[in-house]
Amino acid sequence: MKSFFCVLASVTLLTSLHAAEEQNVPSEKPANACPIKMKTGGKCDEDGNCPYQITLPPMTIQLPKQFQLLEKTLKEVQSLKEIVNNLKKSCQDCKLQADDNLDPDKDEVLNKGQVDQVQDLQSKVKKMSISLKNARSQINTLQGQLEKMNSISMNSVEDYIDSKMANLSIEMNNWDKCSVNCPLLQPNPSMQLIYKDCSDYFKLGKRLNGVYHVMPDPKNKTFEVYCDMESMGGGWTVVQNRQDGSINFNRTWNDYKNGFGNFTGEFWLGNDKIHLLTKSSNMLLRIELEDFKGVKEYATYDQFYVANEYLKYRL
Repeated sequence: MKSFFCVLASVTLLTSLHAAEEQNVPSEKPANACPIKMKTGGKCDEDGNCPYQITLPPMTIQLPKQFQLLEKTLKEVQSLKEIVNNLKKSCQDCKLQADDNLDPDKDEVLNKGQVDQVQDLQSKVKKMSISLKNARSQINTLQGQLEKMNSISMNSVEDYIDSKMANLSIEMNNWDKCSVNCPLLQPNPSMQLIYKDCSDYFKLGKRLNGVYHVMPDPKNKTFEVYCDMESMGGGWTVVQNRQDGSINFNRTWNDYKNGFGNFTGEFWLGNDKIHLLTKSSNMLLRIELEDFKGVKEYATYDQFYVANEYLKYRL
C-alpha cells in the first residue's frame, strides 16, 4: 500500500554582507592651473620686511596678422631695391654705350624698340614707388599697434593676481562659516529612510512577521514583501511559500516575472523583484522543507543572485 505526504516549502533571502566603508577620494588639481611659484628672495631686514620672489609662467603674446603682412612687405621692398639697382646699372651702361656711339655731326634718332623699352622701365619704377609708399604706411601702423601692446606692464599683472587672491580668500572665509553653521548640514525632519530588504527593518527593531515596503533600487518604485522576523535570527525576505496546494504554480513567463498568489497563503514574489533584491546586496538563500509529520530539512546557498529578464533570470 502506497503512502502519500504533502511537503511544506518556503524560500527566504537574507543580506549576508554589509556595504563596504566609503573611501575618501582625493580631489584632483584643476587641469588649467597656472603654475605661479613664490619663494623667499633673501633675509628679512630689521623692520621685519622679508623679500619674496614670484616666478610667473611663460607668457605667449598673440601678434596680429599684420605682422605676417609686414614680413612679406619687407621681402618685396628688398626685391624692389635689387630691381632698381639693376635698372640703374642698365641705364648707366646704356648711357655709356650711347656716349661711345655718339656722332657730333648728326643726331641719332632712337628707334621704336628703344622707346618702348624706356617707357616700360619708367612704368616699373612708378609702380615700385607706389609699393614703397604703401609699405611705409603699413610699417607705421604696425609700430603704433606695438606701442599699445607694450603698455601692458608688470604692475597690471600684479594687480590681476592680487584681485584673484582676494576673491579666493573671500571664498575660503565663506566655506569656514558654512562648516560651522551650514543649512545643508542641518538634519532634515522630512527625510525618509529607504529599506532595501527585510534585514533593514530587523536592524531598526522590527520583530513582527508581516508585509513591509522595500526599495532595493532607488531607480525603481517600492514594492511589498513578506518578512520573516522570527526564523533563524529574523530579517528574512520570503520569495516563495507553498503550504497547501491552493495556488497553481504551473504558470506563464509573465506570471513568474511579475509574481502571483497572496502573502497570507501561497505566493511567488516575482523574478523582477528578486533580481532587484539580489543585485543590491550579497544574499543568502535558505530553502526549508517540512512534511506532515513535522520533519524539517533545509539547504543554504551563499552569494545567491538572479539576473534580469534580458539574461532570462539566470541564477
